[in-house]
Amino acid sequence: MTFDLDLYSKNILELLLQNDSPLSSIEIAEKMDISPRMVRYRLKPLGCYINQEGKTVQIKQNSGIYIEASSQWKKKMLEKVNRDFSPNCVHAPKDRREFLKFFLLICDAPITSKLMRYELGVSRVTILKDLDEIEPWFEGKNLKLIRKPGFGIELQGKDLDLRRAIIDYLINTLGTLSLAKLCRGSSVSQSIKPLKVLNPKTKDSICAYLSALDIPFAWGLTAKIENGLSVHLTDNSYIATVLYLAILIDQLRRIQLMNESAYVSESSQKDDSYYIAQTILGKIEFQYGLNISEEEKINLSRLISRLEVRKTISETIGELKDKELSPEAKRIAKIILREVSILLHPYLFVEHKLYSDIAFHLQNILDSMRVSTYLRKDIMNKIELQRPYIFSVAQKAVKIVESEIGLEMPNTEVGQFSIFLISAMERLCPPNRIIRNVFIVNDSGEEISELLRVQLISRIPEIEVIRCIGPLELLKIEMNDKEIDGIITTMELENTKIPSILVSPLLTDADINKVRDVLNIYSKNASETVNSIADLHLWNLIQPEAIELDAIAENWQEVIERSGLLLLRMGAIYPKYIEAMKSLIIENGPYVVSGPGIALLHARPDQGAKRTCMAFTRLKTPVHFGHPTNDPVDLVFALSAVDSFTSQTALKEYVDLLNNQDLLSGIRKARNREDAITILKKLADINLS
Repeated sequence: MTFDLDLYSKNILELLLQNDSPLSSIEIAEKMDISPRMVRYRLKPLGCYINQEGKTVQIKQNSGIYIEASSQWKKKMLEKVNRDFSPNCVHAPKDRREFLKFFLLICDAPITSKLMRYELGVSRVTILKDLDEIEPWFEGKNLKLIRKPGFGIELQGKDLDLRRAIIDYLINTLGTLSLAKLCRGSSVSQSIKPLKVLNPKTKDSICAYLSALDIPFAWGLTAKIENGLSVHLTDNSYIATVLYLAILIDQLRRIQLMNESAYVSESSQKDDSYYIAQTILGKIEFQYGLNISEEEKINLSRLISRLEVRKTISETIGELKDKELSPEAKRIAKIILREVSILLHPYLFVEHKLYSDIAFHLQNILDSMRVSTYLRKDIMNKIELQRPYIFSVAQKAVKIVESEIGLEMPNTEVGQFSIFLISAMERLCPPNRIIRNVFIVNDSGEEISELLRVQLISRIPEIEVIRCIGPLELLKIEMNDKEIDGIITTMELENTKIPSILVSPLLTDADINKVRDVLNIYSKNASETVNSIADLHLWNLIQPEAIELDAIAENWQEVIERSGLLLLRMGAIYPKYIEAMKSLIIENGPYVVSGPGIALLHARPDQGAKRTCMAFTRLKTPVHFGHPTNDPVDLVFALSAVDSFTSQTALKEYVDLLNNQDLLSGIRKARNREDAITILKKLADINLS
């Protein structure tokens, strides 16, 4: 009996044959962008294949997976694997479904299950099951999968949505670096050659499709859009626009448009984006002898109006943001900040960069009343897996947006808001010194670059990020190895003179160690990391010595001094932290009063926090802070946090306390410190139950 390999098993075997030392299932999974479980699942058929050659796959605990053989045998085996493997071998379910997605997206006419069975070599029942699996993906793109007995299977929907779906598929499947190479003039085969995990059948289909597109002409048109807007587009926007125009031309030439009607308002005709679209489409009409509908001008003008700008020529980004923000965007942003700050860190309510990111993002949504966030699925999954609490807070933020504007948000918006929040939390921990200069090269947009930057400088203070660039800029610039120590990247780079370090957009402990090793940065004894958060509840953050009952204060300044003194006695802060807490209220108002009669005092970690700790003060006579609805205040919590994550559980319990009148009443009646601690412990019990 002979054993064949599927694509994933082949790639795992190649990795094992190319490495002299053992590899863990996690290391293999990271290299192939699959789960460790998928790696372990394929070890058995891979072992059967190797057994045919008289060798075995060795698996040793605490060591890894390897094949014990000579270098010469491994070299010959690599040649045999590539010779034996055929694109027409049995496809894994994931491979089949990815092929079916693309096949349906680009087909000119309905396709029959018989044709798909022939293409994939599986049964009709399997094809139908695969179609059921991929149907939700199409629905998320506003496309319907229509099954017509005796006629075939086809997609129905607007041409604009079809183009967006193709673009989204190509970006997520190929990555922006491959597409950047293609846009810059590389051949299709050379651009996507490094993508070894891509199923050969899907790869061949994509190659054939891209080869038929007029990419150079679309590139030139996109440059004219930039000139017309007087802006520099982000790499993602530039690549997406090139693809949009190339796909549009291809559809027009193949007469695949569905002749939809659209009402064109006078205001849209007078818009600058409309006139740029009219000019661009006029050039397409002249080049190919086509007649383009009015609706296509509107479609392109809307795309142009929503393009992400890296830098304006006429004014700075900050000025543009302030100029474009509407009262509605500012109002909703403040509602979101009020919610997320009390769950993550109270300082976020006045963090200007977070407010700016959220408000400007909301403005883009309000302007078009449509969300067009591109966020790779693997990044979404990593955010949800590695930062589940922040992901849940982002979900609440998205619910607020949906409630306020009456528009259902796609799942990618949760990822987008998670990126804003993670970046803001990381900014709470600035660096102390700088000894290594690095570039960040990222293929997933400016928000991911900013996320990487703040994580790096927060967790490796010795690093200075000189510049964040995308794949298009990477192909244009020369890097000086005397000025740059390393490149931190989210995509595979080839033939770089400067050391490049491949990391996840959400840095893991392994990523941090890898960066330190490559850049020769000595690692001090680190405190807790994001993946090993201590179980810090309100009751164990607030020690009995940090509680004062029935304190007397004349005004809010004295309240801060008494609360700060408790933190100071616990060795949790420097004296300047007390003044910083006062300054926040003077500069931003009494936002620290988070509920009727209750306040949460705080400052930034870099303003004098020494360790994570909380204090509690109950005032004998309530004091006015100047809050219009929640004054006067008699319950005062004070927070000192040295990082962005160790106080998250306690803050969640603080929110629960705000909404629990029984426990609030109990704290107000507590006879001593022990009674107060007992009541706070009930918050932890509530969350566990």
